Amino acid sequence: FSAYDLSKISALYSAVRNLGTQFSHLSSTDRRKVVTAANGTQTFTYADYGDLMDFLGLVQKAGITTISADVYKAVTDAVAQFVVANQTTSSYAKAKGLSIWLPHSMSDYNSYGSRYAGLNLNKQTAWGSTLQALLK
Repeated sequence: FSAYDLSKISALYSAVRNLGTQFSHLSSTDRRKVVTAANGTQTFTYADYGDLMDFLGLVQKAGITTISADVYKAVTDAVAQFVVANQTTSSYAKAKGLSIWLPHSMSDYNSYGSRYAGLNLNKQTAWGSTLQALLK
């Protein structure tokens, strides 16, 4: 379970949008590394929702040199400010309090992409476009 400080959501949106912009410009090799990281991320009830910080850590470990350390830090800082409390169980030990949509394939994306497009998170971050660029 997590509690959020919604007054910090703008910084979170901005950081995720910037991360997505970086992802959208990756080479096909690096895009595959991000997708592999997504597939290894701590998930929850639905396998296509993963913990954002676990995902970010796996992306960092993948060694993608074209993503700036400042971009990673901005997401980390924004999540730290946004998530004010987080409690996990041993089944979710890698969860840091905030999930994000991480479909495993373009087919998965296509199943829910039109609904996702209407969500405020997508409108503020263009995360759906990021996912399309990663999964193509």
